[in-house]
Amino acid sequence: MVKGIFKVVSCSDVFTLQKNSENGGHFKKRTLVLQELGGQYEDKFVCSCLGNNAECAFYENDLVYAAIRFTTSNHEGKTYQDVLVTEVFKINN
Repeated sequence: MVKGIFKVVSCSDVFTLQKNSENGGHFKKRTLVLQELGGQYEDKFVCSCLGNNAECAFYENDLVYAAIRFTTSNHEGKTYQDVLVTEVFKINN
């Protein structure tokens, strides 16, 4: 897990997905591109925000505190990586 202050590069619109369960239900998702501070060539991360985190509106150049979790999974011989924002808070107006 990586925690720190990041600059928002872009923020997608919120969209709703259906849960894969017998009870059904829905959850919200948004994609954020976050960049480490320091300069234009610092590392960037394309992250998914789910649930309550997805409902927060972020704009280009906002500074945020975020906790980012990296996970991998294997499916049919291929490895996939998920980058998930577990916490995110705007720290400027």
